[in-house]
Amino acid sequence: MHSMPSLGSAKQDWRKWARTTRKSTPDVSEDVSQHLAQWIYDQDIQHVLTYKAFGSEVSLERLPRLLPEVSFYVPKAEVEPDPHMTIHRWDTAIQRHPLGMLQPPHGTPEEDPQILQLVLIPGLAFDQQGYRLGYGMGHYDRFLLSLSRDCKLIGVTSDALLVSKLPHEEHDVPVQWIVTEYGLTETNSGF
Repeated sequence: MHSMPSLGSAKQDWRKWARTTRKSTPDVSEDVSQHLAQWIYDQDIQHVLTYKAFGSEVSLERLPRLLPEVSFYVPKAEVEPDPHMTIHRWDTAIQRHPLGMLQPPHGTPEEDPQILQLVLIPGLAFDQQGYRLGYGMGHYDRFLLSLSRDCKLIGVTSDALLVSKLPHEEHDVPVQWIVTEYGLTETNSGF
């Protein structure tokens, strides 16, 4: 395993470290899904944006089966006219994206992001302040700024990719909680 970059390292060095670390980390999807299902149930949340995992991301495919009474949605990354995300019902994600994840096909009806009570956010790594190391496209950061302040944000990762501090930009939006195979922890985001 590569050693963790220093805080002053470029984001691409952090991304390389995170990808290598994630590939060598056991799959924690089952434990993470169980923790999330219990938390969502306890919070009485009804509208959740999750994601379709690709590569070695933590998979949350079981959540809709664990919580059949909850409405789940998936994002679709769009690049035209400007990079942005649209929201669609979970079961519409049937088309393979070039990166490998499933997404809704062109023309699928969009849902209003204002109904979301919770957004589950994948990332290459997260830090204890709630900042996310993403893939560098900025789709989530732009999208998160458009949500209701009441919408809860949870970063999804393995404990091996939860670090004390990541480099971040002023426009980055921190999550309030992070879930790993050990459960949910509140961040120091102050969000």
